[in-house]
Amino acid sequence: MPRKRHHGWWIAATALVVVSCAVSQQHDGATTPSDSSRTPAGQHRTTSQPRQHVAKEHVTGHLARHPSQRITSRGDRATTSAKPTERSQPVRSTTRRRILTALSHTRVLASRPFPGGYDRDCGPSHGCVFGPAWTDDTTAPDGHNGCDTRNDVLREQLRHPVVEPGTHDCKVIGGTFDDPYTGRTFDFAVHHQTIQIDHLVPLAYAWDMGASRWSQVRREQFANDTRVELLASWGPANESKGDSGPGDWLPINTTFRCTYLARYLHAIDVYGLAMTRADASSIRYTARGC
Repeated sequence: MPRKRHHGWWIAATALVVVSCAVSQQHDGATTPSDSSRTPAGQHRTTSQPRQHVAKEHVTGHLARHPSQRITSRGDRATTSAKPTERSQPVRSTTRRRILTALSHTRVLASRPFPGGYDRDCGPSHGCVFGPAWTDDTTAPDGHNGCDTRNDVLREQLRHPVVEPGTHDCKVIGGTFDDPYTGRTFDFAVHHQTIQIDHLVPLAYAWDMGASRWSQVRREQFANDTRVELLASWGPANESKGDSGPGDWLPINTTFRCTYLARYLHAIDVYGLAMTRADASSIRYTARGC
């Protein structure tokens, strides 16, 4: 009798193991073929790859639509991958807010009009529509201070400016110039001939976008406004800009682009100028990285 009781226990245990194995095999048989048919082997580690791929396509699409801003986008990508400091983030957010707020107040035109009549030459039989270059005889902030506009800008923007004796602290002959458009530093005494004064909003662009309807006094004020419209820059960078808006030209110094756009829009806003739809789109796109 004990042996029969032991044999019965053994049969029951064996049956339990067999049932468990069958259940396990049934579960495995239902799962494995289904998983392998959906996901090829070796891809369980890369479930996040489709998101990364989509993000890369998204950025590449913007670069294709805005080829002039390729450096900006790469710079933004590098910046966002690093952990922002508590000090830098509020500044970037404030700049972006300034740009977008000013942009929302700006009149946008479908395309750039060409009203005609633009003539900066002040010689005989010419229009001189923005007055003589760097004249002190204007209603601009530094007007009538006894110094021409170019030297007003240089004194304010150079580090440790040196002025020529006997010029009433006017003519700048030395100092350190940090070019905002390229990020390079120049000795002004050596490179003074290549340092130019840029109109943030090019005068030809301003003429087309509203200045042609201004009075002569207001145009001369705009052309010599050291607080709003003027910025010393390296000559080749300034010349490459020409009369382009932000849709066609931005500084190669990516760290200055957001400041450039904020100042550009401030000049547009102060003087009530319009801008093209392409320029507005470019500004809005670039502002994402500000």
